[in-house]
Formats: sequence, structure tokens, C-alpha cells
Amino acid sequence: LKSLTYLDLSGISLTPTSVDSDINFAKSLRILLLLECNISKFPRFVRSLKNLEYLNLSHNRIKGNVPDWLWSLPRLTTLYLFNNSFTGFEGSLDHVLANSPVQVLDMSYNSFRGSFPNPPRFIINLSAWNNSFTGEIPLSTCNRTFLDVLDLSYNNFTGLLPPCLGNMNVVTLRKNKLEGSIPD
Repeated sequence: LKSLTYLDLSGISLTPTSVDSDINFAKSLRILLLLECNISKFPRFVRSLKNLEYLNLSHNRIKGNVPDWLWSLPRLTTLYLFNNSFTGFEGSLDHVLANSPVQVLDMSYNSFRGSFPNPPRFIINLSAWNNSFTGEIPLSTCNRTFLDVLDLSYNNFTGLLPPCLGNMNVVTLRKNKLEGSIPD
């Protein structure tokens, strides 16, 4: 498996021991799909995949916090965590995502609570709808010059609408508790 670059195990029910191992395989793996694998813990073996660019863990039962080591994978640009039971992030909210190379992030339909983290610097598409995020939408969102699609609907955000909404092509903020006028 040393030269494997693409692995799709979607729909296969994986055992807890298979995802909780430190198996060091497929160092050249760039794309990993584990959709609907019935896993309840974050796969620990992913930590050793330094060439990983695309990871999809959607439609599982993963609980707890997203591990902080995930954001330090040097080539990870696309991450789908859609439809799990994540509640938060390990590490400091100021830095946890901000220094990540992730450009497409979907963490929608989970159980995230509390303040929303500062998004990755080079984020293009950010989706976190249907969670329980609270507080204001971070102003750092406006400093993300490549951000084109932002969906933070169905959360509990409060405060003023971010002033940078006009810089994006798609913005969905429905079912929050935001106030103020829509920026020009």
C-alpha cells in the first residue's frame, strides 16, 4: 500500500479498532473517503497521512472534539465533517483553524456549541449550518480574501451582520439572531 493515493471505504462498517490504531500505512495517500462507515471516534491513523489533501468523514457517528492535530496536516485542503456529532475543537479557538491550509470546510449538521473559531486563512467555501454556535460571527471572517461561499444558517449567532458580506458570492445566515442593516 506504499504507493496508494486514493482510498474509498465508504459504506463499509469499520470496527473501532481499525480507526483507533496508529497503523502507519500509505504515506502517499492523498484522498480518503470514509462516508457512512458507522465510526464513532475520529480515525487516529489519519494523523500519519502527511500527504492527505482530501478527507471526507461525513455521515458517521463521530462524537466529541475535532482533534487539533488535524489542522496541522500540511496538505489538507478539503475537509468534510458533515452529519456527525462533533461538539467542539481541541486547542485554542484563536489558532485552531486559522493556520490550517484547508480551503473547503463543511462541518454542517453536527452539535458544535460555543463561539465560532477563526476560519482558515485561505478558506474559499465554509459551511457550518445546523449547529449551535453562539456569539458573534468573528470579524476575522472578513479578512479571508478568498472566501466565496459562507453558510452559517440555523445557528444561534447574535450581534451585527458582518460588514464584508458583499465580498462573497453566496451568503446564507438564516435562522440566527443577527441584527443591523445589510451592508452595501
